[in-house]
Amino acid sequence: MRSRHASSVWNAIVVLSVVCAVSTASPSPVGAQEVAVTRDTIFEALRVDDLSADYVILVDTSGSMKGAKYAQTKQALSTFLGAISPNDHISLVTFDVAPAIRYSGPAGSSNAAAAQLPAEATGRMTDIGAAIETALDELERPDAADVATIILLTDGVHEPPKGSAYPQVNGSAWDTLSQRAASHPERVIKAYSLGLEEKTDAALLKSVFPNASVVALPPDQLAPYLERVKEQTRIAKAQRILQGDLAGVVQVRFPPDSSFDMDEGSGSLQVELTSMLKYVPVAVEGLTVNVDGASVTAVVDPAGSVSLAPGETKSIEVTLEWSPPKDFRVGREEIIESGQATMTASVTSPWGAVLTDDLGLGFTPTLAVEGGIVNTRGWIGMAYSTVALLAGILLLALGIIAYLLNARRPRLRGSLRVSTPGSASLEIVLGGHKVDLARASKGALPGKGSVSGKRIKRRGKRGSDVQLVVRYAKDGRTYRTGSLEWGRTTVVDGTTFVHRA
Repeated sequence: MRSRHASSVWNAIVVLSVVCAVSTASPSPVGAQEVAVTRDTIFEALRVDDLSADYVILVDTSGSMKGAKYAQTKQALSTFLGAISPNDHISLVTFDVAPAIRYSGPAGSSNAAAAQLPAEATGRMTDIGAAIETALDELERPDAADVATIILLTDGVHEPPKGSAYPQVNGSAWDTLSQRAASHPERVIKAYSLGLEEKTDAALLKSVFPNASVVALPPDQLAPYLERVKEQTRIAKAQRILQGDLAGVVQVRFPPDSSFDMDEGSGSLQVELTSMLKYVPVAVEGLTVNVDGASVTAVVDPAGSVSLAPGETKSIEVTLEWSPPKDFRVGREEIIESGQATMTASVTSPWGAVLTDDLGLGFTPTLAVEGGIVNTRGWIGMAYSTVALLAGILLLALGIIAYLLNARRPRLRGSLRVSTPGSASLEIVLGGHKVDLARASKGALPGKGSVSGKRIKRRGKRGSDVQLVVRYAKDGRTYRTGSLEWGRTTVVDGTTFVHRA
């Protein structure tokens, strides 16, 4: 059996046309109007009309068809046969007492087949079985196409002549026809049996082709119905062409072995996406890359979807950002890891809705990932020299802070006379930035506390004065605070403090 679709010329035409179709089906630039994908745009991209199909048309020419019925049938067939693709093959068969092949050849650019129909239906008898046998003979030609359509038109019942191989509507001869029809499972054969009266034996075609459509149809409705038949044949052609793409694969290839020095913080690798489909454009969406076994986070660029024409290969860049352990470590430690890179994504197509909803195809493309090995090397932790340097800087900073704080605190001078009721006065010599009262009095003071100084703004003049702050608590009591300036007096918890220069 010859398949025109298998020719290299045909394949080249289809591939070029699909590339054009992808450009129309892909998202338009900003400000441009998107082109909607329809059944016709897919038909055009696939060039379904360049793929040959067989049409076998069986026309009842018995006397009951005579008159307006036959004239309407001829007119509808003339329109139909003139509209099908020139590359299609037409087998036009009339039948009454016996079938007759009126035309068998290409449809061509002129309606040569319809012109071969007899001017009037004047035959005797109606041998539907013999007509179906002739149809099978035509379908079994050496050059028969992979897609075929059989159309039977009759207004009567099976009424064979004497000597017919089909004297009844069943029997071994009919079984043989069924077996012949089922012997070509690799082909797509559509069958339609149109009864032009309410009661006919048009359903006999279904006994041979179980999936045949049997319709009672007035002759004036024949033309629009045949137009639907032609469209169904075009759909069958598209289904045939696309069969290998329905479970197509987008191949993902990582570099087989990549090594990165992660002390720089990141690295990048190129990943190839190749569409293994022959006809359908696809989009790979939601790309996510994971590297199992290595402390890296993968960022995909571009982050959106990648559109691929049939057979096209595109490279995407994957940036690997190092994510080492965050715990603090003193001392440098080298981390060497080896991970397996994989990708997850969904594969869709701008044709998807039409393929499934309009053409009735189960389109389930998948992603086939060839993962690569990612080797990473990097250092974590802080070197001892760095720790020592940071410690020195910290100590220096603390020293500077302490110096600045002390520089702002005034030095104490003079003495402090302390008088407590019932006790002798004490003279405490001041010095430095702070004096411990208990220590300076050598335990003679009945209590504890301290004297420090702070600078205060000089009243009405520029500069500052020194104010002494006394913090004192008698034995067993809480601390209380008082302040005095040079040469002044303050009383804290009943104890008098007098500064003497």
